[in-house]
Amino acid sequence: QGRGGTGKSGITTYETDFPIAVVSSNTHSYLMLFSDRGRVFWLKTYEIPEGGLHAKGRPIFHLISLKKSERILFMIPFDDFLPGRYIFLSTRRGIVKKTDICQFANARKHGVIAVNIGEEDSLIGAVLTGGNDELILAKSSGVAVRFSEKDVRPMGRQARGVKGTRLREGEEVVSLVKVEEGSYLLSLTGKGYGKRFDPGEIRTLKRGGLGVTVQRVNPKTGALVKLGTINGDDDVIILTKKGQVIRLRSDQIKVLGRTAQGVRLMRVKPGDSIIDVAIIRRH
Repeated sequence: QGRGGTGKSGITTYETDFPIAVVSSNTHSYLMLFSDRGRVFWLKTYEIPEGGLHAKGRPIFHLISLKKSERILFMIPFDDFLPGRYIFLSTRRGIVKKTDICQFANARKHGVIAVNIGEEDSLIGAVLTGGNDELILAKSSGVAVRFSEKDVRPMGRQARGVKGTRLREGEEVVSLVKVEEGSYLLSLTGKGYGKRFDPGEIRTLKRGGLGVTVQRVNPKTGALVKLGTINGDDDVIILTKKGQVIRLRSDQIKVLGRTAQGVRLMRVKPGDSIIDVAIIRRH
């Protein structure tokens, strides 16, 4: 579908359910799932039943052991448990931590604690890192802070973490991004406005700073809901709360400056809102 369309119904949802994420994974890769309460689980991708475009899917509690009212918020694919690789986490209130991936080898379907989270907080992102990466925390206000992974020491699974960014009133962290050389950043707002821009426009600061503007937001655009890395040959799948889906090529999204409002990527119907973006690597 062309840029600015309303999309089509790509996921049939249950009455009290809605889609939260789409990722691309190979059959024999691992899939790590993270809950709102800071627990992590993993499965082999082939353990998840395959379905067609309009299939409802299988309830996740048939695959892993969730506690009452616990919800899966996002997931990341990975190839294996390799020493020297880390799971880097962020919460909505700007707390970050990193833990060696090997500490999660026993998580499996019953889960283990990835981070201890306060009552007023929740997990919003996880990325795989190699110890020397640069990371970005993006906030709902359209402001983001970039800092070195080296600013955060490795911690055990039970640790709470350290402050990744300061929050102004009304702000919350919406995305955790690992900077990838040669890639653009994609920003998207709740009402369907987005753009690509060069991550080099975000200067590296110390962990804990306020950050700089990466997306101009206003009542027309809605708040920033997603920041992610994107390559020139990637596809982008945008999901709304009511299950509408639109797929775009990367080259359909304009490259603009980091402070720009962006262009309409998806026409969002009244009462609906964008909740996630999946970036599909063609290679």
